[in-house]
Amino acid sequence: MECLEIQIPPLPQFITVGHAYWSKGMKHFKRRFGIYDVVFVKEGGLYIQEEEKEYQLTAGHVLVLEPNKTHWGYRATDEQSEVYWVHFMLQEAERLLPRTDIPWSYKLRRGTDVDLEPAKQFMYIPKFGPLNLNPIFPVLDRMLELHQMFSTENALALQVTLADLLMKMQDALRVSDMPSSAHLAEAVIEYLNLHIGASFQSKHMEQALHFHYDYLSRCLKKHTGMTPVAYLNHIRLLNAKSQLEHSDLSVQEIAERNGFSSSNYFIRLFRKNFDMTPKQYRDANASMANMENRPPE
Repeated sequence: MECLEIQIPPLPQFITVGHAYWSKGMKHFKRRFGIYDVVFVKEGGLYIQEEEKEYQLTAGHVLVLEPNKTHWGYRATDEQSEVYWVHFMLQEAERLLPRTDIPWSYKLRRGTDVDLEPAKQFMYIPKFGPLNLNPIFPVLDRMLELHQMFSTENALALQVTLADLLMKMQDALRVSDMPSSAHLAEAVIEYLNLHIGASFQSKHMEQALHFHYDYLSRCLKKHTGMTPVAYLNHIRLLNAKSQLEHSDLSVQEIAERNGFSSSNYFIRLFRKNFDMTPKQYRDANASMANMENRPPE
């Protein structure tokens, strides 16, 4: 299954939701607009073409029609069909990629109180294909209910429900036919988190996960972009940053607790990743905290 990679934030903006029974012989009319149109088929089937590609939807199928692409019904329905649709506004997809290439476990940079904008993030939704829609139909029904009594009071709830819908689509995408490499990548991540303070031993990881280290490393790199050692250092540094912010532990104690071989190595690695030493980071964080707590003049 191919999937759309869409950058967030901003989050999608709800426009409308609908539900209808299409009689035999009906056909989707031709149009082109700058929004997303997501079609869910509960019963029956539809025939929709987008640009040069034809899509035959049957019960349990979803199709995401993209902004600024012309779509129309290339053939009339063969039977009565029950259909939901949702329109929302969001920037165009970055790319189309196979489900197996989605980097589910890729670690994102965590925001800090010195950041002024969010880290680059993405959501993934299926372009077309069968999906487990059982958890999705109740959300669509809730959206219809909110839309029918649309008011200032429930406008925010409707936007949140749209986000919930897209999240459930992504969840269904993630768990369906998840490749074995992704399962192993998650197993490696769990192992590394459990052994964050211990010295890294590839043989021990092999014994714990019952696969050769080279294969485990390839699986992790495919889904996170990092080798086990790089990933371990990544989570150790994030843990160390938190301790620098919220504890009085010395730099040496933090290095020891997070499994670094020496405080000098910890300092070098910290500076390489964050462009400052642990002490400079702690001082900058404390200075900003003092400014925020200073009473107004």
